[in-house]
Amino acid sequence: MDRLLARTSRGRGDVDLILEEIEDWDTSGAVEAWVTGLFDFFGLSVEDLGDRTYLLESGRVVTDAFPDLPDGGLWVTFDREKALSREEIGLMTVDHPMVRNAVELLFSGEAGNASFGVWDSGSGKGILLEGIFVVDCPAPAELGVDRFLPVTPLRVVVDHEGKDWSQDEGLKMAVLRKGDHRKVLGQAKVTGEMIPKMLRGMEALAGQQRVELAEGAVKMVRDKIGQERERLEDLAGVNRWVSDEDVFELKKQEEELVAAIGKSRVRLDGVRMIFKM
Repeated sequence: MDRLLARTSRGRGDVDLILEEIEDWDTSGAVEAWVTGLFDFFGLSVEDLGDRTYLLESGRVVTDAFPDLPDGGLWVTFDREKALSREEIGLMTVDHPMVRNAVELLFSGEAGNASFGVWDSGSGKGILLEGIFVVDCPAPAELGVDRFLPVTPLRVVVDHEGKDWSQDEGLKMAVLRKGDHRKVLGQAKVTGEMIPKMLRGMEALAGQQRVELAEGAVKMVRDKIGQERERLEDLAGVNRWVSDEDVFELKKQEEELVAAIGKSRVRLDGVRMIFKM
């Protein structure tokens, strides 16, 4: 009984924590600013009516991510109590279909996957290129390769001399400021020589990390599927319902998984140039 009460108590604590998090999201000015900024990015007209209430209109939107937007616009509020008391005003949260569609569009498109920043390091000038690569493994869904090698992001950084900065602690903690990228990209040597060399260096580093991930994934496959195969082989000796074909199918699955992991690849998903000062 005591154990049951303890579990119930913990369960209530978890529920209270979730409710607190929901309330924090509801009252967060940062979330409100991020959502309205996201809408503005995709061309929606966002008119601030005060008291956390907005009028959303099609404006210059050039995407079909907002199919439910009425011709006359949509009144929304981030205030839950106001939304409950005013039927004509909808509640806007991070779970709203418009937000989810916009986020999906942002992640699947190329917009916003390149940026520029200035790092006031105080240790000399230089150019760094930071890349976010993604390791993915194209394979039939029924094979379940993501159990062993899920889509994995990799971060690599190189400087203009090809040096690996990926683990530099100063860079990890650096606060970058805005800068004029045209002053850097306007130099022929930067765009014609440095950047191609830096991209090749990043791809090589990401490729090395992919190999390490793939080797670990193959080991997981060998261990897990191997143990299952050994168990079936033991059962086959005492259970006539376990056939050699069952063992063969498991071995086939193991080899297909290993082959699929071997075909995994890295692709560049985002890049940031950093001007170090």
